[in-house]
Amino acid sequence: MVGALAIADRRANAVGPVRLSCEADTLRLELLRVGRFAAGFALVGLAQAVSFRVPYTAIRGLVREGHTLYLALDPVVAAPYNRFALARFSRDPHEAMMRVFRLRSVAALLSVVLPLPLAALAAYALPQQLVTGTLGMGAVALVVAWLSWHGLRRLVAWLTWGGPDSDRLRVAFEHTVAARLGLEPAAELAEEPAVVLAPTPMEAPSVPLRSALGTALRPIAFGLTGVMAVAAAVGAVLVVQRYGVAEVVVLPVDEATSGMEDPIIGLGSAAVAVGTPDLPSCSCQRADSLLWRQGMPQLSILVSRDRGAVDALWAEPGRTYLVSFDDDGEPPEAAAGEATERESRPPPAGRIELDVAVVNNSTEPLDTVDLVVTFAKRDDRGIRRNIIERGLHWPRELGPGESVKWRVEASGCELRIDSRNDARLGQGGLTVAPGDAFLALREARLSVVRLHAAMMLSYLRDERATSFAKALGSLGELEELARTEILATQAALLFCDPQVGPGAVAGCLHNGTSRLLRGVTLTELGAKTPRSWTVRDLFRPGHGLQVTLPIDGDPPSGFRVDPLETP
Repeated sequence: MVGALAIADRRANAVGPVRLSCEADTLRLELLRVGRFAAGFALVGLAQAVSFRVPYTAIRGLVREGHTLYLALDPVVAAPYNRFALARFSRDPHEAMMRVFRLRSVAALLSVVLPLPLAALAAYALPQQLVTGTLGMGAVALVVAWLSWHGLRRLVAWLTWGGPDSDRLRVAFEHTVAARLGLEPAAELAEEPAVVLAPTPMEAPSVPLRSALGTALRPIAFGLTGVMAVAAAVGAVLVVQRYGVAEVVVLPVDEATSGMEDPIIGLGSAAVAVGTPDLPSCSCQRADSLLWRQGMPQLSILVSRDRGAVDALWAEPGRTYLVSFDDDGEPPEAAAGEATERESRPPPAGRIELDVAVVNNSTEPLDTVDLVVTFAKRDDRGIRRNIIERGLHWPRELGPGESVKWRVEASGCELRIDSRNDARLGQGGLTVAPGDAFLALREARLSVVRLHAAMMLSYLRDERATSFAKALGSLGELEELARTEILATQAALLFCDPQVGPGAVAGCLHNGTSRLLRGVTLTELGAKTPRSWTVRDLFRPGHGLQVTLPIDGDPPSGFRVDPLETP
């Protein structure tokens, strides 16, 4: 447990003395006298004590700049005080911390109020033999004002700093929080356990200023402090610069954990020696998948067959698809011995019956939707014959995440769907519709529309995508393959942003688990004899590493990532 001062800063929204306790699963914050702060507004008066606990996963930032430690918490968990600029770390009790906070506040106020009166007094009191004319008096006033302001600001900085003891306690707090966040090496990697000392008994510090001067004399003491600051400004600067501590303080492990509870992840010497990952860091917005590798269209076209099978669920505008038929009265397949003759024949034609649906994937509504479905047959020379066109029109607005379908029937052996809308998400400011809009498609009659909603939830990295996809029930063979691909994109270990180069594939490996991994194994998907690669490095929870995989032959269509099993 340590104490600190939450000071006013543009990145903070609370001021006052704070007591920090690193518990086993949570970080406890006791705001002894807290006040709300916002840059550009007057400080709200200090309120009574506030105490709350937050899990370590709610820590969104822990950054040190100079002698100040910035702590940011998730505003959903900690409100309204979730951003702190912490300085002057100490083990002082409540009364001493409040005294230092009041001294710092008074010194900060005097640095604004005193310089101008002192400058005017100095310019007026100096003899005319030393200063003559308005210009000379103005120069003296300017020098005295700057020295007064600079000296008082140095006093504020010294009261904020707290000395080398504050730096040691701050670094100890940083190390302990980093260990609980998994940013330090795991305890099982240590050769020897961390040494945890019992808390050192502390005596309540004496308060000489209050006992000597008393409450009634404190305003006079503060005034004298401001006057003395002018004379001592240069000396204070030299002392601070001469005896100030270095930017980085080397702190023993046992002293870092002294006075605190047992950490979840120990700071043993072997664990500290493990180091940081060798590979460069990266991050994944979403997993790599054939479902969206070529980009996501604003308007998706879906095909659900009733008679005549099309080897596609999502139709690409302008592409021709062959239609195959079963033996329910449609043209029968040739016998096995007629393979050579069958290759020279045109594809068999028959009656095609299918449902065509569209889904608006963007946040921008579409005024109308127009499609043209073209059916055709092929003669013995492979020339298209008997071309039939079906125009599909939706005259009303199609909102974000909404769907509409048509029933289409014709004869032929192939079909093509054309659309005037060729926009893609991410182009021209188009953004993807929210997850709730796709979640509403769970009531759609066509299973391919519900499957598309599951894919878009996975594209958004929505945590509901997995349960939505599993709840689709029984699907056809092609739809089942798509569902398997969708579920694979929700894995905790991801490979994203693949870049295929000569003899290699580069990408980002993201560890979405809560474990510190020493390595991962990547296995090729969709191959009869899958290849595999092993990457050994420190994969921290919630972080990714940029990897390059050597490839002999064609690049894989996808990867499955598994943690490397270590003995």
